[in-house]
Amino acid sequence: MDSEDPLVQGSIQTISTISPDSCTENILARTPNLKKLGIRGKLVILMKVNKNSSLFANLAKLDNLEKLKLLNDTFPRPPSEGKLRSLPQLYEFPPHLIKLTLSDTLLDWKHMSTIAMLPNLEVLKLKVCAFMGPQWDPIDGGFRLLKYLQIGKTDLERWKASGHHFPRLEHIVVEQCGSLVTVPIGLADVSALQTIELHHTPSAVYSARLIQEQKQAQALQKQQRYGFKLHIYPLEEVMK
Repeated sequence: MDSEDPLVQGSIQTISTISPDSCTENILARTPNLKKLGIRGKLVILMKVNKNSSLFANLAKLDNLEKLKLLNDTFPRPPSEGKLRSLPQLYEFPPHLIKLTLSDTLLDWKHMSTIAMLPNLEVLKLKVCAFMGPQWDPIDGGFRLLKYLQIGKTDLERWKASGHHFPRLEHIVVEQCGSLVTVPIGLADVSALQTIELHHTPSAVYSARLIQEQKQAQALQKQQRYGFKLHIYPLEEVMK
């Protein structure tokens, strides 16, 4: 679509909420400079393949998009009826995506391998029930630029990872993950790691404290300033 077309809104950089069925090529082409996009509704519509493509594939044409929020809203039906079976192929994602937020998508952790390979991703927020399942084993070679990771309410029990899985990770936030046994001790080897926040995740407190101790020992050994911080909420869990 020509930039002089009156329907092209070149100045629009943010669309906070749009429905999945509105993510057509014609509509998205009117906002070529879009940087921030929120999609809310039945995401199965967005992912459904029709004639070897999907509505999600239209996002790959948004060369300037940096922030994408996908909220799976199936009301009045329960989110379980709108569970996503998979994610689109890597080439269907916006090419310069820096921040990705997912909520109520109920994806299996094996599909995290696609997100891990997004080349410019720095912030990943997994809100309520974004991914479900007892175990997450990150793939090698992924999350090369990831700095901020948030894991919201989920039934995750075992998160197996070491420093090379998240080489530039700075901040970890874990919320309402009551089944999570540990924060991976190997993440103590990530030199960039600055903070861990645990909210209502009591079983992982002990492992987070071990990471804190290792970070302190590393700083002492290297004669560096100790700057790592551990935050545990609610405060009564700190005393356990």
